[in-house]
Formats: sequence, C-alpha cells, structure tokens
Amino acid sequence: MRLSDVKDVIPKRSGADPDGLLARFQDETGSDDPERFLSYLKGRDLVSDQAFHALHAREPMELTEVLPAPPHVSLARDAAGAGHKTKEKARYELLGTVGKGGMGLIWLARDLNLRRKVALKQLTRDAGSPDEAVGRFVREVQITAQLDHPHIVPVYGLEVETDGTVGYAMKLVQGVTFGQFLAETRAAESAGRRLDEAHTLSTRLEHFLKVCDAISYAHGKGVIHRDLKPPNLMLGSYNEVYVMDWGLARLMGPSSARVTPAVELTPGADEGPDATQLGTIMGTPRYMSPDQLSMPSDQLDGRSDQYSLGLILFELITLQPAIPGDSLGEVMAHTAAGRKRPMPAAAPAALAAIVDKTTAFRREDRFESVGALAADVRRFLRDEAVLSLPDTPIQRLLRAMARYRRVTLSVLSFVIAVSSLGLVYGIYRQNAALEAARHREQRLDELMVQVSAMGQGIENHFLQFEGAVQGLAAATVQALTHGTPSKDGFLLSDEFRDPLRRPADLRKSERYHGAVSMQSPVFTLPPGLPLKDALPDIQRLTSVVPLRRQMFLQSGDVNGDGSIDPAEESLENLHRLLIWSFIGLENGVSSFYPGTAIPAGYDPRQRPWYTMSAGKRGVRWGSPHVDAVGTKLLLLPCSTSIFDDTGHFIGVVGLELTLEMVKKGLLAMPSVPAVTETFLLDDEGSILVRSHVERPPTASGEELVLEPFPYRAVIDELRSGTREEIELAGTNPPLLAAFERLRPIHLNVVVLVDRDRLLDR
Repeated sequence: MRLSDVKDVIPKRSGADPDGLLARFQDETGSDDPERFLSYLKGRDLVSDQAFHALHAREPMELTEVLPAPPHVSLARDAAGAGHKTKEKARYELLGTVGKGGMGLIWLARDLNLRRKVALKQLTRDAGSPDEAVGRFVREVQITAQLDHPHIVPVYGLEVETDGTVGYAMKLVQGVTFGQFLAETRAAESAGRRLDEAHTLSTRLEHFLKVCDAISYAHGKGVIHRDLKPPNLMLGSYNEVYVMDWGLARLMGPSSARVTPAVELTPGADEGPDATQLGTIMGTPRYMSPDQLSMPSDQLDGRSDQYSLGLILFELITLQPAIPGDSLGEVMAHTAAGRKRPMPAAAPAALAAIVDKTTAFRREDRFESVGALAADVRRFLRDEAVLSLPDTPIQRLLRAMARYRRVTLSVLSFVIAVSSLGLVYGIYRQNAALEAARHREQRLDELMVQVSAMGQGIENHFLQFEGAVQGLAAATVQALTHGTPSKDGFLLSDEFRDPLRRPADLRKSERYHGAVSMQSPVFTLPPGLPLKDALPDIQRLTSVVPLRRQMFLQSGDVNGDGSIDPAEESLENLHRLLIWSFIGLENGVSSFYPGTAIPAGYDPRQRPWYTMSAGKRGVRWGSPHVDAVGTKLLLLPCSTSIFDDTGHFIGVVGLELTLEMVKKGLLAMPSVPAVTETFLLDDEGSILVRSHVERPPTASGEELVLEPFPYRAVIDELRSGTREEIELAGTNPPLLAAFERLRPIHLNVVVLVDRDRLLDR
C-alpha cells in the first residue's frame, strides 16, 4: 500500500486536504506507515468502508525471508510413529493421517477450541534439512493464506506445538481429487455405462473453469503454482473445487526469499513421473511445462502453469494423461520435447485447438493469460466460436441461423419467392465465370494448405529437437552437479581404434562412413588435460547414456509418434533423423553418441556448435556445416549452454541432424501431383536440400559451396514476409512457387508447381 493510494480515496466532496491530513498524521504519530494512515482516516470517517476494504484487498503478496528453524521447532514423525494422541495444551487432536503432500504429512485433526475437524499439515523428516524445510513450509502457508479465493483451500493458522512440531491447519475438504474423479469416469466409460450428469464432459469442463479462475487470481497476485496436477485439485461433495498443495509456489520474477532445493531430482523406489520432484527442477514430470525444465525458476511466469492446465484439460477431455511413458526418464524426454499423445478424432475440434494453443511449445504461442484460456472454454460451452479455431464463413452462418431461427425462416421464404421471379437467368450467365474462378481459388488454397502443413510438420520436428536438447541439458546438469560418479566402464577415442578394447557392438555403417557403437559413447580429452582430472566428469556423464540412446529410438519415425517396430530397429533406422548427440564441457572434455573414433586433437571448444552457445541462455541453431567427425554429411547443429546451481557456465550440450532427413521424410508432397520439385533454402537464398537432386558428398575440411536458388523473385517475396504464391516468368511449363518460412531455424521451404497441371488445364 502506498501513501499516494491512501490520499486518492479521500472524497473530494469532503473538502479535506489530503496533504494537510498526511502532515498532521505524521506530526501526531511520527509514522509514515500507509496502513496506519488509512486507519487514522477511517477513525475520522474520512474514507468509506468500501474504500477501506478495497485498499486492503489490493495488497500485494508479502513473504518473509526464509528463516532458520528455531531451536524449539522439530519435524513431525511419520504416521507409524505418531498415532492417536492429545498433547498437553495442544489445540488439535490428531485422529489419523489422510494423505501426504510434497513436503508434509496431512492429518485429520479436531480443533479442541472450536470443536470442528480440520486438515493439519505437518513437516516430515524427509522434507530436507530443518532450516530449508521450515523456510519452504512457511512460504507455502504464507502464500496459501494470502490467496483468498473461493477455489483455493482456506488456511486457519500456522501452528507450532509444545514439542516444537510445525504445521498449519486448513479447511477439511470432503470429496475426491480430480485424479480419483477421472478414475471413476474412466471406469464407467470402460464398462460401457452411460455417464451420469456428474461425470459428463460439460461438467468436467465446468470444474476445470473453477480451477482456471483460481489460478488466474493467483497469477494476478503474482504467484505461480508450479505443481498443478489432478491429485492437487479437490472436488467437494457439493461440486466445490479447490486448488491444493502450494508447496512449490513462488512469486514471479526474482525473489530475495529464495529456497535452496532440498533434494535432488532423483526418484526413490516408490516415486515416479507422477510424483512431485524437488531439486534443481521442481514439479511433477508428467504435468510440468517444458519451461520448468529449461528455464531458471525466476524466469517462469503464468504461461508455465497454463501449460500444466492444458495437460489437465487434455486428460479431462480424453480421460488419458497427455504425456505418455512409464519411467521418469521417458516422461522427462517427452516433456522436454513438448510431445503429447494425439488428440482422439472423436474429441471436439474446438477443444483440441484450445489444448494445442494452451500447450504450445513456444511460450509466446500460448494464450496471453489463464483468463483468456478460460474464456475460450466458456465460448465452447456456450456453443460459440472459440478464438483458437475461428469459424469458417459457413459455420458462422449456421450458428447465426440456429440462433435466430424465426428470422432465418422468414428470410429463406423471401429468397425462394424472389428467386422464382427471374434470378435464374442472371445466375446462369455468371455461373461459368464464377465456377472457373472458384476452381482456381480452390486449387491454389489447397496448394497453400499443403505447403503450410508441410512447413509446419518440419517446424514441429525442429521444435521437438529443441525440446530434446533441453531435456538432455537438464539431465546433464543433474548428473554433473548432483549425480554420483558411476563405476561403469567408459571408452576414450583411442580405444575405439584398438581391436582388443573397442566395444563389442562396434560395426560399419554406410550412413556414418565408418564404425559406430549404439551401446557406448565416446569420450575425448583436449590436449594437455590428464585423465585423472577429467575422470569425475566422465564418470558422472555415463549416467546420461540411457537418455541419449532413447532420443535416437524416438527419432527413428518421421511420422512423429516416436515408435519403431523392434524388427526394424536397425542402425540405419535409428539414425534416420539424428546423427550425433554431443556434450562439451568447459574443461575441454567431450562425449559423442553414438560412439566412434574421433579425430586426434579434437577440442569441442573450437567447434561451431560449442562457440555459438557458450555462456548464452536458450537453445540455438547453427549454420549447416560438413561433419568434422567423418560422416561427410551436411549437418545442422542445435545446442544450448548448461549452468550449475549458482549460474556458473559449465559446458554445452546439443544434437546434430542431417538435412537429408528433410528430403527423405518431410519434403515429399504425394498429394499434389503437380509439384515438380521442393527446396530447403537458407536466408541468403542458397539451396541446402532439393528433393530431386542428390548432393555430392563433401570431404571433411573442404569449403561448403551452396548453389543459389535460380528464381530471385521468390527470394524477394520471402524477405517481404508474404504468404501468397507467385507465378514465375519465362518458365516452360509455366511454374508457380509457394513457400513457407520455418521460424525456429530461419530456413525456408519452397515448392515449385506446374501451373497447368495444378489447374487441370
């Protein structure tokens, strides 16, 4: 609250001088506290009750610094060690445990003063060190208590019992979690039973909107939840909805009251991808956004929660989790790449469009706020056009006709009567010309849709590569900063050349122009670095090998579903999209997967994929280059820097893919027979890939020479940002050019089409 805000609510009609009142208040009290000044004015009836309440309600969130645990504070015993008890002078009688949150044990308790039952959350011993645990716990209760909203569980008070156990009491919600509610719905649908009113899609969406309202309110107060998932959403007996467990919540932007992670992102035996993880990355892997994996927590905003809401909305619609996978590593890889299950064809197209926008990989492509997301869902429930999927002109007409049925019938009757009096002749004369124009427009529209779809498909693949790089970066940071050195063996580059020590699965590959191993990555040391100095890093990096191999498995299918027939799991299929996964550390240690013999003297710090990202935030795409390791392929690198918990730069990780995969898997347009050739161009107009011409191999070290695209008019149109097709002058047969820009990597798709064949002339 500011003094200027308080002065502004003094009614002008009172004739009071705000500055004079403030000066008198300061003289009498010696205080500059805005709240005391407001109470001073209220006591003199100089502000209304409404203004008094409104100013206090507008107050921003206020959190104390993280406090060390006082000597008398202890952590609660687990359920087995506590039992039914009443402590001396304790306010609450513990009746039994009802659940376990991210940081505490939740009891059903009786308030001995007010004679009501409450939920009492107490810290457990496995929540981390006392100082960190109590600090995080205090922040949770402060945030939850200050979020005063009908769909956020009310907090009754922070309690420190006589034995030092710290906890807080909150409303006891009678009902089920969204997870249990969804399980009930799935069971009814699987049994072929007709869903009752409480479980229909429209009812599920109404519950979802209440969650959105609560999160929109929290974002307005500057708070993000960071752990939205069905088990943290409660549905009460009377359809009331509560957002629970704000243990990972934080204020948006930099915060002085920050909490150091208490445990690493390493699940125990009873944990998995659906359990809340505390560590360098916080959240629940199956429901977190890619942002939580790739960005520092102080850069997260409401769009991260919005992504989690989109995953929950997907599950409410389809009754299946949006992110597939059984293991933590598998789910993390899908999350990092922004991959979801495909929406079933039976799902409403409007809802599918809302989910797609809410869970867009790029934050700027999502809704501007959770309120805007909720507004689009409400449009769907009102049978209105949603902004995520605007109506076609025909759909708008049909909606209007359905809304105004009486007017529609009158207009139709009039049109029929008038048409019978003579319009037939005029329509007949114009029909041929209109039909020809319509046919041309339709064919051109179909072409542009196909080109746009092809470009979007390529772009989606590259965005998935960005997500894979972010997932690899997160796993690498975890291994280097919190991992335990592995005692598993590893191989240096020289050992790949030694017949006695090379890996058993090392074999020739035409694709790689040499021998590679799918089981063993290769590690290299820069000139002058002894192995003993590099050994701790190498031993930690061996734990990332399963994730790196999984990336290659998932990349093998250009159709995008990540699956490969085990019978076809050959070396060539595994590398249809990816060529290399690489890690280069600040000390010059590097690792390539698949493993192969790396040229002597290789130093990652001199390579473009390292220098373009070193010390910089975010994923970056490099320029095409000839592989220096030996494949002789034209490669495109994608990499990102990695930093430790203190923000210190520790290296670069990334992937390299061959542009040949674009030609073989993504540049084909069989549905448009009139296509003569397709191209992938860089921003300078040089040809990187063309569908009908094989690029001769370029030896490592040779200068890369690219052929310029022959039609300058197309380059000019691309730079102008147009999306229309153009007709090329002086070509035989006459050619049309259609194009699409690929945003993530600054490349362009150009399609040349035989105009006469396209228009059936």
